[in-house]
Amino acid sequence: ALGKYGLAKSIVIVLDNKDKIAAMMRMVRKMDPNYHHGAAERYLGAFHTKIPFPKGDLVRSKKYFEASIRRAPNYLATRVLMAQMLAPKLKDRALFKAHLDFVMAAPLDIIPGMEPEHAIEKRKAEALLDDIDILFAKE
Repeated sequence: ALGKYGLAKSIVIVLDNKDKIAAMMRMVRKMDPNYHHGAAERYLGAFHTKIPFPKGDLVRSKKYFEASIRRAPNYLATRVLMAQMLAPKLKDRALFKAHLDFVMAAPLDIIPGMEPEHAIEKRKAEALLDDIDILFAKE
């Protein structure tokens, strides 16, 4: 919550609290690595797309996202977040498309009880796919 709040308000808040946020996520990962479908690794994947500021650590980010997906391959939010935050920085159109295509093809009940959340992730995936040529414009 602190990280999301910071990103909504100012990157300065995130930077001021980055060590605290990372320590909390490492503790969650240690205590219960499967918590909420690999949430700590998902968070750390997103975190490292920005930290160290401004370019991030994309190798670490990818490692954490991949670990979260291994823990919960059918949790669609991780795939959308990886496509949205990491793939453009890596300039990896294939990674972007593969994860979003997976989301679009997945049935809403791929994890029973997650249908509303997965419906939202499908809408996000569709919007991102609509922007693929903008996000991965030829340079």
